[in-house]
Amino acid sequence: MNFRRAIPLIAGILLGVLAVWLLVAYLLVPMGWKIFTSRHRAVTTGPRITTTSAGIHADPLNLSFVGDENDLVSAMLAAGWPRRIRLP
Repeated sequence: MNFRRAIPLIAGILLGVLAVWLLVAYLLVPMGWKIFTSRHRAVTTGPRITTTSAGIHADPLNLSFVGDENDLVSAMLAAGWPRRIRLP
């Protein structure tokens, strides 16, 4: 195999893979996420950050639950999770 002929071929393949990755990562996935979130009201209207008891904004939410609090508490207790203790 002639290495002088292989270099442009390999470079072309790498550039093609890079172009596809950029297209998917920066165009297709964000468009899909925008469509997904626009169809789920709980995702678009729910809280995005936590607040302290004093009402000060705190950390971003990594997880949120949609549903009645009683259903959520009973499901967590049934799964073996301990009931939380209120901190002062």
